[in-house]
Amino acid sequence: MSQTATATCFCGTVQLELPVAGPDMISSFVCHCSDCRKITASMFASNFIVNNSALKHLKGEDKLSQYSRSDTIASGNTMTNYFCSNCGTLMYRRSSGWPGKSVTRIGTVDDFELHETKLMPQVEQFCKDRVAWIKGVDGVAETDQKQYPFKVTDWASAFTSLGTIDGDAHQAGQLFSTSISTSTLSHLRPSPLTTAIMDAVIADINTLFVRLTRFYEKLATFTGPDQDALFECKAVFNKFIAEGPELDAVRATAIQQLQRAQNMMAKIEQADADHAELDELRTLKRKFESRESTQETLVQVVRSAAKSATKLDIVEKLKQERDDAQAEVTQLRTERQNDSAELTQLRQARALYDDRAAEMGRFRADAAQVQTDRAELARLRLHNTNA
Repeated sequence: MSQTATATCFCGTVQLELPVAGPDMISSFVCHCSDCRKITASMFASNFIVNNSALKHLKGEDKLSQYSRSDTIASGNTMTNYFCSNCGTLMYRRSSGWPGKSVTRIGTVDDFELHETKLMPQVEQFCKDRVAWIKGVDGVAETDQKQYPFKVTDWASAFTSLGTIDGDAHQAGQLFSTSISTSTLSHLRPSPLTTAIMDAVIADINTLFVRLTRFYEKLATFTGPDQDALFECKAVFNKFIAEGPELDAVRATAIQQLQRAQNMMAKIEQADADHAELDELRTLKRKFESRESTQETLVQVVRSAAKSATKLDIVEKLKQERDDAQAEVTQLRTERQNDSAELTQLRQARALYDDRAAEMGRFRADAAQVQTDRAELARLRLHNTNA
């Protein structure tokens, strides 16, 4: 499974490759601070932190515009925002208090499925500023401040510089530095108990660190055979030695609490592994539900096709009946035309018959006249003969 994903701005001009798993993907979180509200023009921001070394610009790096500000940041650090100069999409932010890290935007990641799996928020911060009509993310730890109230690199470098102090303090420093640099603390969603333990550890180690720092600052001022400076240095050193039991108690408490924190982190790592397995199961469930939905859709399509086929049969039958009716009408029209032609012929024959009958009447009248004329002629002849 790939540990990287692409993130693209709204217009597609800028595209990044970002880690979504592994050591370069540090944490994902929802932030309700006023700065995130303003920068997103929304009620919160959904982010994830990555190492700059793993952030790659696939295209459009020269199209990124920068805008820096510190007065709206709770820590007072300078936050530099990197926008697409074309569409204005905020691609990532970089804080002066977190060198080597980038705060990227979950919403810019192209694979939306990652939003619900690998990039699901691990913590909700600045919840005291959350609006009342938004509820918290289910199953996610909440805090009213920043997710990490300390700088990992500062403490690690501080304890590295104390490599010459005696055993327990050096062991505490190395233990703390190792736990920060090699554990998955930055990947975890700390519970309130874990946060309380780490706050106590930080407070104790801070006390030890401040005292040791002051001692080394005084020691560093001795650069020559100046008796006053040497006397002051020895006085500070003697005071430091006199406070040894108290510092030993602080160191012992710090080591004990760090060990408890490590045990807690081991449990949380197991919980994270279980959570990852649960995410995979949820993904499989969604795929299975998607397949079931696809099957149901196919069944509906088949049923719809069957209904459509029935309707097509009815339509075809109606078309056939219409064609038969049209053929019958055509045949009736043809017969009517034939009957009309025959009627015309009969009318013509009757007219001819009437003409011939009239002519026969005339012939008969002429024959009668001829008979009359013959009778008259015969009478005249008879008269002449008698005369």
